[in-house]
This record gives sequence, C-alpha cells and structure tokens, in this order.
Amino acid sequence: MRILYVTGEAFPFCKTGGLADVAGSLPPALAKNGDQVAVILPLYGQIGQLWRQQMTFRRYIYVDLGWRHEYCGLFSLESRGVTWYFVDNEHYFARPRLYGEFDDGERFAFFSKAVIDLMPSLDWMPDVLHCNDWQTALVPIYLKDVATRWPEVRRIRTVFTIHNIEYQGRFGSDTVDQLFGLDRGWYNDGTLQMDGDVNLMKGAMLMADAVTTVSPTYAAQLHDPAYAEGMASVVDMVGWKMHGVVNGIDTDSYDPAADLFLMPSRSEPCGLSQMIAMRYGAVPIVRRTGGLADTVRSCQVGQADGTGYLFERYDAGAMLDVIGQATGLYRGDRSGFNAVRYRGMTADFTWDKSAGAYRQIYANLLG
Repeated sequence: MRILYVTGEAFPFCKTGGLADVAGSLPPALAKNGDQVAVILPLYGQIGQLWRQQMTFRRYIYVDLGWRHEYCGLFSLESRGVTWYFVDNEHYFARPRLYGEFDDGERFAFFSKAVIDLMPSLDWMPDVLHCNDWQTALVPIYLKDVATRWPEVRRIRTVFTIHNIEYQGRFGSDTVDQLFGLDRGWYNDGTLQMDGDVNLMKGAMLMADAVTTVSPTYAAQLHDPAYAEGMASVVDMVGWKMHGVVNGIDTDSYDPAADLFLMPSRSEPCGLSQMIAMRYGAVPIVRRTGGLADTVRSCQVGQADGTGYLFERYDAGAMLDVIGQATGLYRGDRSGFNAVRYRGMTADFTWDKSAGAYRQIYANLLG
C-alpha cells in the first residue's frame, strides 16, 4: 500500500500542537508494516534553517491558483523508513510562524494544490491520500476536480482526519474562484457553503472517502451540537463513513517520574497528555469526555483494572470529589495507588495499535 500523509506540521520539523506529534509518529508506525509511506508538508522558514543541509532538491514546478502562477520547489529527506517531502515557496512559508497570517487561506490553498500537482514528481503515485485538519482540506476537493481530466488519479482514495473541529477554515464566499481557483459550482451546490461562508472542513468531510477523528468518544460527541461547533448536521451526513481512532504516543520518549496529573477538559478530541502522564507514572484525574474517556479506565467503585479517576459534570465540586478519592488512595493505600500507577504505565498506547486501525480503514477503501 502506498500512503501519502498530508499535514500542515510534523515533529521534529515543526510543531504548534498535537497534530505535529501525530504526523511525526503515525507514518513511521505505518512504514513498519511494510507499506510505502511519505509525508508532505510546507517548507517553513524554521525547517529550512535546521534541516536544509540534510535535504535533497527534487525539482520545481509552477502552480496555478486562480490568477496566480507560483513557483513551487520540492525537497525531500529520508528518516525512520519514511520519505519526508517539503513544499517550498518562500513568499508563503518563510514566515516567523506556521499559522495565524492574514493570507492563511491563500497559503494553504497553494499547499493543497501543490500536493496534487507534485504527485507525478514523487517516487510513486499514492493509493491513499491522508489529509489532516482545515489546512489540507482542499486536497480531496482538488483531487476530485482534476480527476475529470486526469484518469490516473481516479483510483486514489482520500482520508480526512479531524483533530479539532473548532478550526474549520472559514472564508468569504468570493474565495472559491478568486483565491482557490475553483469553479463556483463547488460553493453553489453546498459542498463548500455553510452559513454564507466557505467552510473548507465541511468540503473535505463531504468529499473524502473516509473521515476519521482522534477517538471513538469524540466521534460520537460530534453528533451533539454542544461539541460540534456548528457542524453537527455535517457530521450526521458523513456518519456512515466516520471512524474514531485513538492516537498513540511515542513511548520510547518518556520515563516514569510523577504522582498525579489533572486534566479537567470541557472538550478533548483525543488528548496525548493523559497518556504521556500514565507513561510517566502519574495517575490521571480527568473529565469523562472525548479521548479522555477512551484512554483512562476508572478506579472508582473498586474497579480492579482502573488506571485513573474520571468525573462527569464540568464543575469544581465533581472535580474536587475525585481529587479527594485519588489523594486518599495515595495517602492511605500506597500499594493500591502503585498498582493503579503500574497499570497506567503498562497500558498499550503505542502507535502500532493506532497504525493498525488506520491501515484497516485504508484497506477497506481500496477493496
């Protein structure tokens, strides 16, 4: 299987949040199964400063984006069984920060279009394009758009992962043709239209062959308007092709050290911190939501397989109650507390398990 993983960031090259950890760990875990795996991301200025000497220049092309005709360079390096491709354009990516620029829509439209246009220049054509969050949401749309004129790409299947539904890539309706270079039909037929604006995440969810998010509980919660940030109706439309897969952690990077870890999130798509805490030997105290509910087993009511403490209501009283239970066990039954600690430290949060779930999704799409 040939998998091209498309992301706005990846550790160790650049990072603003948990997506970078996922993009830096999942592809190598997939490659361990014998699949051909590559990752493609922008060549930000900070990456060039630290990694350029290790890169190989592959080629350059020009990418057409609306009325723009922009230079696009392609660099690569090999690491951990994965080919890492970097899309170069200093005008768009030689910035002090990865996101938060006034022209982010144009920057990541360019990146998404470049991914499609550069595919013939890669070592192989992918079977699966795995895209992540709004920054890559145009990739499934551009792929569908060019497939009418490029028969070779019609066999490619797309997966779109929602790491956090709060960030949807919303822009004015005039961006469809002027900024993204797409026919207005993509907006007029409702694919990209939401509440009078363009919503890139909605478009990717509708056009991708499979949609995933970062835990089964978060996938279920997104049908609830309280969690879906205005996207519950879209989630309902794609529920038949939606999967929740818990992220892993790089267990080689962590050692035991602490006692308790508090994470009282109102909403948490997956969360890596509670898994890292358990690996450290810190017993987590978390609210039962999203990925926290999928990764922490409750110690309450004498459950023998518990790895932490969970509370239901988002209020201080409920949180203080379970803090009291955890500290009570710590003070009054140190051997019992150490048993909870040990179960958390030995829980399987490796990326091998997550990679297996993703690989099954890919295989099902390819038949």
